[in-house]
Amino acid sequence: MKKLTAIMMTMVLALGLTACSQGGEAQTETQTASDTAAETGGGGEAAAEETGEEAGLTFGVSMPQLDNDGFKANLIGIQQFADENGIELTVTDAKAMADTQMQNIEDLITNGVDAIVMCPVDSGALAAAVSKAEDAGIPVISFDRNVEGDVLTGLAESDNKAHGAAAADLMAEVAEAEGIAVGDLVVLELLGTQSATAGLERHQGFEERAGELGINIVASLPTEFENDTAYNAVMDAFQAHPDINAIFVPSDNACYSGVESALLQLNKLVPKGEEGHILITSVDGGPTGLDGVRNGYIDAIAAQSKLLMSEEAMNMALKVVQGETLEENIVRIQPTTVTQENVDDPTLWANAITIEE
Repeated sequence: MKKLTAIMMTMVLALGLTACSQGGEAQTETQTASDTAAETGGGGEAAAEETGEEAGLTFGVSMPQLDNDGFKANLIGIQQFADENGIELTVTDAKAMADTQMQNIEDLITNGVDAIVMCPVDSGALAAAVSKAEDAGIPVISFDRNVEGDVLTGLAESDNKAHGAAAADLMAEVAEAEGIAVGDLVVLELLGTQSATAGLERHQGFEERAGELGINIVASLPTEFENDTAYNAVMDAFQAHPDINAIFVPSDNACYSGVESALLQLNKLVPKGEEGHILITSVDGGPTGLDGVRNGYIDAIAAQSKLLMSEEAMNMALKVVQGETLEENIVRIQPTTVTQENVDDPTLWANAITIEE
């Protein structure tokens, strides 16, 4: 997997923000969603055999926030696909604000882009903006998170329920390997943003599978995918439940640093194999998460495949603007397990790219 430099990232961001002024190859599952949305032609009238460069295609990219390593990785994958297919990009950053993202999409519509590839800050709030783009003949493909209302042309995301369930399975496996009965686990479940499908579905997957396995969740506290909120949640949880011996982290990429800081403050940051270790499983597999595994603080991760996700989203958008009908317009990518045995695998997304600050 080729690495992209800081120069490329700077050029991409500068281009997009100026123009708008204002792990491995995981298995995928596909299923059919709205046929009406799938048939949207977009602004491009190019013949199917033309490349993006020959057709003069420009795609708008509406990012939810670019101070997050996971979304930076998505953008690297998007840029890589665009470079390989001669597609110009206009990139916007919502800075985690739904109102800003709605305005960004309005600007992309006004600019007449051929397609929009986006990830919503809020799955419900962005539905109206997506509908407006579709009404303007601009197909919208979402990645990482769904949009409510069956308004998208296509969706490429992790199977978030499967990722949450896998994290519960991994928690049970690690506990049993360390001689801890599953029924003796006292678990803090940290919640991702519940207004975003990724956070909600990871919670649903973890909670449902934990119930099936007999895992005892004693607290489910919000993080909003933010480190500061995660820090406070861990501090509050241990005050109420000092016997907690396991934590589910919904995104090591977004909130594990806060978890680690809280455990350090509580004198409970102990590596695996040592007395007092707090068992941790997570979803994502970002740089911070992989370091947590290497250091022995995170036991296992149900990792995403960020680059594959980006490729799938861009490929859908290109097919639609070239006049193809998507027979399958939802792609859900299955989790990849990460432990100390394979944490340095070069195909894991956080090992395959260079993310610059």
